[in-house]
This record gives sequence, structure tokens and C-alpha cells, in this order.
Amino acid sequence: MEMKNIYIICLGLCLLVMTSCGETSQVLPDTVWQTSLQQSVLPAYEAFAAESKTLREAIGSFVEKPDSASLTQAQDQWKETALAWKRAEWLRWGPVKDKDLHFAFDFQPSRPHLQEVAISADRPMDSSLVAIQGVAAKGLGGLEVLLFGEKAPRREILAAFSADEMPNRRGRFALEVAAELQRKAGDLVQAAGPAFSSPELQGHAGVSQLANDLLLQLELLKNDKIGRPLGKKKGGQPQAALAEYGQAELSFPAMAAQVESILLAYGGDSTASLATLLKQGGFTQTDETIRARFLMVDMKLATFTTPLTEAVVTNQQEVETLYDSVADLIQVIKSDLFSQLNIQISFTDADGD
Repeated sequence: MEMKNIYIICLGLCLLVMTSCGETSQVLPDTVWQTSLQQSVLPAYEAFAAESKTLREAIGSFVEKPDSASLTQAQDQWKETALAWKRAEWLRWGPVKDKDLHFAFDFQPSRPHLQEVAISADRPMDSSLVAIQGVAAKGLGGLEVLLFGEKAPRREILAAFSADEMPNRRGRFALEVAAELQRKAGDLVQAAGPAFSSPELQGHAGVSQLANDLLLQLELLKNDKIGRPLGKKKGGQPQAALAEYGQAELSFPAMAAQVESILLAYGGDSTASLATLLKQGGFTQTDETIRARFLMVDMKLATFTTPLTEAVVTNQQEVETLYDSVADLIQVIKSDLFSQLNIQISFTDADGD
């Protein structure tokens, strides 16, 4: 409950700042785009890289001494790293796209059997072995399986990391996966600095990219992260196994972190944002409606006291209400923000499905 209350407080502060800050001069589209990159995305990338480094260190400690305390430390740090990625995930432009890093960081659902193939392979357990594995065996999704063991009892997880012949191949695999994640997160930060300082997209094209990436992430939140576990593609039959971060029971906090980051990118504490463009164009009511619907989504997320894997079975109607609240937010962005700012939707329904 404490974490959920923090999300509500943070969201409320964002909305308060957005309401109280007035614009004294015309803001240009270039300023909006570059401000979003520099003040929203780059800090999120840097935070993710820092958490990835700490995750590698925590997994190293666990592999060296696999006991209950070191496992808890590694699991907790995995959660912090996953939440940091959720705050950075929404941008689909620039180095993260050029380097094809979205799936490298977090492919869902992971494929545990691919990990077992790699762990039992008759070759040295090192970075070269991890490098040739598919994204479904590594990244945050792969580490979730290794650290949380498909919701296995802690004693079974500890046994799996302790029973292998020395050197512990399972532990070495987890450590090499974490090291690769850290390296790629660091590479992303290094590439993003120059790319964001002088972005190829200029003017209205940058604003269009910003709005489309935010909208696409909301569509993915609705269709994949809520809709799939809810069984929207299976005639209403819940598919709990498809819940993102379901093994770590982090689905709802991850959604809340992402909603918070999308709101910050939309307006946040900046005076050069999509919200700014709406208000200086005379569309203050649209801005207020969008912010109210963001708050509604966050309030719905805060009502859950059980993990998504359980909620889709025991509290299906409330999950449906959450799904509908995200749909309502998407609707006003599509129908009002896009038309009022003269932006065209640049992705297909399949991209957000």
C-alpha cells in the first residue's frame, strides 16, 4: 500500500505543477521535443544504467554466496531495475531503436527452456555464450525467471544455484546476463547524449514522434499488459501466465511507474511540453481532461491489493475497469490532442496490439 500511495502522491504533484506553471512566451515545437529528450528520457536512461550496474553487483554477491539474504538483495534490486526500465521504455526513437534494444532489455514472456539449453551447453560459460542467446533467454525477463524461479519456493531457487557442479554454471549464466544488460544500458546512455543534443527530427516532426511514442506505449499498456492477461484475445478467459513481471509480482507497480513516466513526458514539470502546446493553442480543456484521465488510471492501479496474476482470476471486473480507464485516456489523446496539434498517428493497430 505504501508504494501505491507514493505513486498517487507523485502523480498529484506532477498534475499540480502542470496546472500552476503558466507560459509567458510562445513555445516552439523544437523546444518541446528537445526538452522531452533532455529532461525526461535521458535522466530515465541514466537511472536505468545505474540500477543495472547495481543489479550486476547484487547478482554477483548472490552467486558468490547463494543464501536467503543475498537472494532477497538480488530480487529487490531486480525489481528496482525493472521499474527503472519501465520509466524509460516509452521512447521508440533514437539509439534504443537503432540498436534494437527494447527486446534486448526486456522480452516478454521469457523462455526458460532456452536458458536451460545454454546452461547445459558443452562450452565455457562466458560472455560469448550469452551473446549468442536469443532475447527470450536473457535481459530482465530472463533474470526474472532465474531469480524468482517461476514462483518456485525460495529453497528451490537456492538449491538450483547451489547444486550445480563448480563453477556454478547457473550462477555464471545469471551473472553474464546481468553484465550484458549493464553494458547495453551504458551503451544506450553514451549514444543518447549526442543523439539527443542534436536530434535528426526537427520541429513538428519531433512533436509528432513524441506524441506517437507516448500513445503507442499506452496502447501496449492496454492491449498487452492488461488485455492479454485479462483474456481479451481468448474470449475473456484469463491468461495469468501472460502477466508482465508476474513471477516477481511486480505487474501493477510496473504499470504505475510507466504511467507516471508517460505523464511526465506529456507535461511534467516542464514549461515546454505537449501540454504547453495545447494550452498556448487555446485547448486548456483538453489538457485538463487528459490529466484527469491520467489520474483516474493511477487511482485504479492503486486499488489492487493482489498481484495481477491473481486479480485477473479473482477480481476480473476491477481489472476490466482498469482496462477501460486506459482506453478512455487513449481516446481523448487520439481524438483531441492529435487533431488539435495537427498530428497524424504513425503506427498501425498491430503495433499496439
